[in-house]
Amino acid sequence: MPTLHSSFVLNGQRYNKKGLLNHCDEILVKTDTPNWYSDIAEFTINWFDLSRHITVQTSGSTGEPKKIKLLKRHMSNSARSTGSFFGIEEGEKALLCLPAKYIAGKMMLVRSFVLGLELTVVEPTSSPLEQLYEKFDFAAMIPLQAENSVAKLDTISKLIIGGGKVSDKQKKLFKDLKKAQVYETYGMTETCTHIAVKPITSDYFCALPGVIINSNEKDCLVIEAPDICSDIIVTNDVVELQDNMRFELLGRLDNIINTGGVKVIPEKIEKEIQDLVPNRFFIAGLPDDKLGQIVVLVVEGENVDANNNLLEAIKRRVEKHHNPKKIITIPSFIETPTGKVRRNLSLYDLV
Repeated sequence: MPTLHSSFVLNGQRYNKKGLLNHCDEILVKTDTPNWYSDIAEFTINWFDLSRHITVQTSGSTGEPKKIKLLKRHMSNSARSTGSFFGIEEGEKALLCLPAKYIAGKMMLVRSFVLGLELTVVEPTSSPLEQLYEKFDFAAMIPLQAENSVAKLDTISKLIIGGGKVSDKQKKLFKDLKKAQVYETYGMTETCTHIAVKPITSDYFCALPGVIINSNEKDCLVIEAPDICSDIIVTNDVVELQDNMRFELLGRLDNIINTGGVKVIPEKIEKEIQDLVPNRFFIAGLPDDKLGQIVVLVVEGENVDANNNLLEAIKRRVEKHHNPKKIITIPSFIETPTGKVRRNLSLYDLV
């Protein structure tokens, strides 16, 4: 059973194991406790029970959300690996502003338990730093939270961003920060969050210590990390390996479009044209009798320039086979509970 680090502090209050569990019990008894804080209390109680596992829910970004079991031992190892990679030390101040319902929020709690961090927890809103005026050594956010908090991000020494793609616009905002070191992460629920990170200005993720990466015949990333997951994980993420530690993430295998025998990676096109499209968008393939699939631009919203001006601008920017043949507008994209766009479901009525 995991042990509580003696220097663990929650919202300025120091606890031993018994005191922390009593505090969590009191939280759950109160009828006015917000759900996000109840999730923290429930996870903490589960963390210190006699079970070797924690049941977690996947985000659903690549399929239906499902519940899986993670070994507490693996989660502890992941926390230590993160602490070692980033040089996080006992007694440093960390911020939890992600939902403890999902793995990213749970792992911030585990890092605090294992590394002995002084943890501040706040409601997981889109602007978590708005009412905070203290400095933090370490925090984790999704891209939207970081963008909305950019004016205050220099109060965080090391910030990891995950749960979604960081846009070029956001990267430009983050790279101008004077004090904060900002990193993008790669990982999944099955690997206890990230197994690789990269500075926000880099194209290449670097695997954490103890993680072995490779690619298969489809150029998909293969992860072997015995300290944090029991099985070798074959992903659907298409990558280009730089060496045995670094890789560039190109896109998802299940998103690849086959148009006239030419394989097109939508994420590559999206990166090339993201400054041309003001609304949220993605590139997709729709069935076509002649080509098998055609490339289309799917844009969220109603007031979208659907004439040839945007398509012509894109045509001048991308390769011939990457040109969208038409623009499709959808009033509102379907999202996972963590805010990722579910492409297939958003396009369901059009396929």
